[in-house]
Amino acid sequence: MSYGLFRGDEHIYTYNYKHVAEKQASTLGSEFYVRELTFEEYYKRMKEIYVEGKYK
Repeated sequence: MSYGLFRGDEHIYTYNYKHVAEKQASTLGSEFYVRELTFEEYYKRMKEIYVEGKYK
């Protein structure tokens, strides 16, 4: 499973471990949250980063 760090609807970062993602979210502030990514969301994000070069 993969977990996404979000601020509002914006996907900020992807983590492999939930506890790491939750720790980062708590460090950044209350507007950040973590949720499990579906396979489709994960695949779309990886395609954006590695194929389309849209890493942010």
